[in-house]
Amino acid sequence: MKALLVLLAAVKLNVWLVNPQAASADNEALRRVLPEVHRVTEEGDFVVVRSAGLSTHYLGPLQNPPSPENAVREFVFRIPKLPRPASGKHPSIGAIAGVFVNGMPIYNMWEAASYQGRNLWHYELVAEAARDGGARSELLENVLADNTRHSPVLGYALDGYPVYGPWTEGGRRRMRSGYQLRQISRREAWADGTRLTPGQYGPRVSAEYPLGTFVEDYEFVAGSGNLDAYNGAFVRTPEYPEGTYAYFLATDARGRMAFPYLLAGRFYGEVSAARAGRVLTFDVPHRQLEHVHEKPLHLIIASEDLAFFDHVHPVPNARDQYEIAYDFPAPGRYHLWADYTAPGAGQRIVASVVEVKEAGTPRAVVEPSLQVKLEPLGEVRAGEEVAFRVSVSPADYEPFLGAWAHLVLIDDSRRHFLHAHPEEAAVDVEQGRVHVHGVTDAPLGPAPPVVQVKAVFPEAGHYKVWVQVQRQGRVITTPFWVDVKAARAKAEGKATAIPGDAIRVTVNRAGFTPARIETPGGKPFSLAITRESGPNCGGRIVFPALKQERELPLGATTLIAMPPVKGELRFTCGMGMYRGVIVGVAP
Repeated sequence: MKALLVLLAAVKLNVWLVNPQAASADNEALRRVLPEVHRVTEEGDFVVVRSAGLSTHYLGPLQNPPSPENAVREFVFRIPKLPRPASGKHPSIGAIAGVFVNGMPIYNMWEAASYQGRNLWHYELVAEAARDGGARSELLENVLADNTRHSPVLGYALDGYPVYGPWTEGGRRRMRSGYQLRQISRREAWADGTRLTPGQYGPRVSAEYPLGTFVEDYEFVAGSGNLDAYNGAFVRTPEYPEGTYAYFLATDARGRMAFPYLLAGRFYGEVSAARAGRVLTFDVPHRQLEHVHEKPLHLIIASEDLAFFDHVHPVPNARDQYEIAYDFPAPGRYHLWADYTAPGAGQRIVASVVEVKEAGTPRAVVEPSLQVKLEPLGEVRAGEEVAFRVSVSPADYEPFLGAWAHLVLIDDSRRHFLHAHPEEAAVDVEQGRVHVHGVTDAPLGPAPPVVQVKAVFPEAGHYKVWVQVQRQGRVITTPFWVDVKAARAKAEGKATAIPGDAIRVTVNRAGFTPARIETPGGKPFSLAITRESGPNCGGRIVFPALKQERELPLGATTLIAMPPVKGELRFTCGMGMYRGVIVGVAP
């Protein structure tokens, strides 16, 4: 009980920088933009801190938001009065890890920006801000240098444990990070041993991307510092004379603040999450799923009769699951398809069914502001690649999830699910421009009035197709029905003669196999790429650095003469879904 009282006293009276004007302000709009903490209250088992996320006390890059915030927000932080260590797997840190005593959020800096937007190699934003010569923080410099006393409380993590500056034991001991740079030259695996696929590799270590550019360049080395893997330690402090676990502002051997700075990916203690309404939860192989079309997990929801359709995006929770609060429109049976790509693996589509008993909230019917047409370019048969023309009028729509259009195709038995979008790769040799979504950063340009999408239907049947485009920030979904005829009898064709020294590659729903190809550096070679006849997105192979692409007919082998490769040459399918790398090996 005594420890609890000490914690409450510290949280309520001795820590927070409360702006007295916030409590007395009559104007709500004015109160919301006042700096520092607005109010601290006790609510059940929590201390609740409210602020606008503004402060006159600047802590340098530690308090910079990882992405720009364009509007004033009201932050509400719920901190346990009596924190306790996590049991089992420690909770992951979400977008916000805690709150500084001035009311500023302690942001999770490690998931906001990643190489090519794929959520695999995350930029180390604090060091980047320091290198870019951000505004000087005299307050932060004093915290790092002042060894005349125990460092002050800088804030609290959302698990209830305090966050201190680097000095403890009255200034006699400086807390040092246990994280060290890995000794690597290629970014092909993570420190935990996860081997990535070639399409998930990060850039090679170079002058442009030196070690330390990415969070994944670091690993925890036990004993190399005096902080643990969560960036904390058990200590006695002026606020907790009987002892507590606490996080610290980590430093390096030279006394400079060092990665991971305040918290390191996971909380030491338990974190409670408030949930409201129905929550759909998905267990996935890895919390850090690859971003494909700008999202880690695409969830398609359709009613039994296919009259209802939705495309939503669950987000990771503290238990490394993906979840979304979802209100079904009516009772009934719903089919769900979760589409994701885990590190070191290919695309997975996991189907499930839920029975909804309680009536949901009726959804407003919004009239579409675009005219969308879908027409096949030729006969639609199972086992053949079919091109569809999607016409949009007026042509002032915007990219949606990195593509001009998304098509979801489900047969009326709900056994077959397809997700397609335009092949947006384009080669313009004169301008030297190649765009493949997720591979290059070239803009998509003005919206075209017509786009073409290709699909391979696995079986004959009656398929419903939903075309999704975006205009003025609103996604417009237009449904169509397509009848697919039975597959033709396969005619025996002339086999392609494959040179004995050609490198054989297969393309199917799993992507390119092998996805990593090694060739003698400095020598030309040939690729023999066989595209299997089952549904897959490999209708075209693109070499962005060479400004070249080739069609890959379904069920055929294509020979491609390749120039010598020095270093790495990346390639992708036309939709940017399948990726690989060719490595020139020194003789």
